Amino acid sequence: MKKLYIAGNWKMNLIASEAKELINQLKALIAKQDTSGIEIIAFPPFINVETVAREAEGSSVKIGTQNCHHENKGAYTGEVSIPMLKYFNCEYCIVGHSERRQYFNEANQFINQKIKALISEKITPIL
Repeated sequence: MKKLYIAGNWKMNLIASEAKELINQLKALIAKQDTSGIEIIAFPPFINVETVAREAEGSSVKIGTQNCHHENKGAYTGEVSIPMLKYFNCEYCIVGHSERRQYFNEANQFINQKIKALISEKITPIL
């Protein structure tokens, strides 16, 4: 059977208390449904990943992030490294956003570096 994915990218929305409320509403909704064969993934802003991961613990909701940097550390102010994602048990990462391409001039070569780094660390990239 083919797996169905339901993923929500929260963009730059919700503060921690709102993120906690949303994930708990999602968990309650899922508890009433047959979700076998469905992968449900939340993509909160990185600042809320810890809160969402804690609230989702023990549920079928997977956690992903909205972006990453391909380097594990360095002078990349404001960026998020893959080891940071792994710390919170993120299983997915979205890269290649149209707005990141438009506003931050992210080119295919840079996105490719992210994808390769994610795959090497066993995090599933979503392009």
